[in-house]
Parts: sequence; C-alpha cells; structure tokens
Amino acid sequence: MAILLSRTVRLRLDATGYAFDRRRSREWAAIEERPFAPQSWSAGLLVARPVQVVFDPAGGAMPATRIDLARDDARIAVAIAADGDI
Repeated sequence: MAILLSRTVRLRLDATGYAFDRRRSREWAAIEERPFAPQSWSAGLLVARPVQVVFDPAGGAMPATRIDLARDDARIAVAIAADGDI
C-alpha cells in the first residue's frame, strides 16, 4: 500500500473500523480516496484492541503486529510482518 502511494502510510484500526493516513511533512492526513477511504466494521465485527501500523515507502511495517478479529464464534488473526508481508 505505501509502495502504491510512494509515501509513508499509517493504518489505524479501532472498535469502529479502519482508516489510512499519509504522512505530509510532520503531520498525518486522512486518505479519503478509494480504496483507502475510512471504513466502518460491519455489524458484529470486533477488533481485539486498537492498532496502528506505519508502512514505509518500501513496504516495511512498524511495528510488526497481529490483528485479532472476531464475529460471533468465528475468529481470525491477521499478522503483519516487519517486511510488510501480510
């Protein structure tokens, strides 16, 4: 994703949904264009904890992290490696 935009990009996830921001000078600015526009979770989807991951222009991710999602009895974990591999 950061490679596509050639910029540093931040992914934010919380209880309400997810959004992407791009770094402009020293500030973060929300990306409103599709496919990066903010999205709300569908009804019943829960994220275990708020997460922020920063992707550099080469695709690396910091910090490497795991995102735990749940709906009813279904659970899934999404791992993001330091090299940006998902």
